[in-house]
Amino acid sequence: MTPRSGQFAPAASAALSATGDAPSAWRSPSDGDTPSSGQRRRPHGRLAMLAPVLYLLTKLKVVVVFGKVGVTGLSMLISVWVYAAVWGLGWAAAVGFVALLFVHEMGHWLMMRSKGVPATAPLFIPFLGAVIGMRGMPNSVQDEAAIGIAGPLAGTAGALLCLGLARLYGGHLWPLLAMMGLFLNLFNLLPVSPLDGGRIAGAISRWLWPVGLAGLVGVFLLHPNPFLLLIVLVGGVQTIARFRGRYPPTARPGYADLRVRERVTMAVLYFGLIALIAAAMLGTPLV
Repeated sequence: MTPRSGQFAPAASAALSATGDAPSAWRSPSDGDTPSSGQRRRPHGRLAMLAPVLYLLTKLKVVVVFGKVGVTGLSMLISVWVYAAVWGLGWAAAVGFVALLFVHEMGHWLMMRSKGVPATAPLFIPFLGAVIGMRGMPNSVQDEAAIGIAGPLAGTAGALLCLGLARLYGGHLWPLLAMMGLFLNLFNLLPVSPLDGGRIAGAISRWLWPVGLAGLVGVFLLHPNPFLLLIVLVGGVQTIARFRGRYPPTARPGYADLRVRERVTMAVLYFGLIALIAAAMLGTPLV
């Protein structure tokens, strides 16, 4: 586990508290002092000299953490501007949409942390949503599926919150955000890599992958754009490799071993979430 900046503070404080002994550790011994007593004090003086270094290290850790947060925040601001200016959503809707993306990504990030998978901070990319880089693979396909579905679960909860606010306050903004959030999470549940559904499908049945790839191609044919084409090309190669068991990160022995009960549980959760999103979208008036 990477230590947090606060965990360095006790060590730095302890070292700084030793500076009060530093002058006596280096003064010339008086007539009553023996050389051995002076030698015993010197290690404390050396420890005191390290205090500024330890203090700077704590500050450096804070700078690194702030830098990661700053990159995420900057990418969010850029995305808000693009969605407001290029898509014409307006500033309020753009901010709300990026917030829903953030909730979705934090669902993934928190589940990665719980599964012990190192992960980067979210990076927002206009028109492609946001990504979190995994710095290692999960231990099993079950863990990978849990990470995959955590994002849509969190994102759907955020969208349903917007739907509830729409019922309470009416207007145009909340229904719009609800529909955008619901569609975003439904699209991500397509069972094809690199979408979330592609990770979930591995814990249900590998035959979901070709179905998802066909669905993604169909979406592209109905709404052709370069971003969907990129997902089709990348997802097609990865999905075919995973279906054939030749995708290196997941091809290791035992990775895909699951009991029938575990596959059924994930299937119920996956298809139940799709049904919930579809019902919510059908019950929401078009905006």
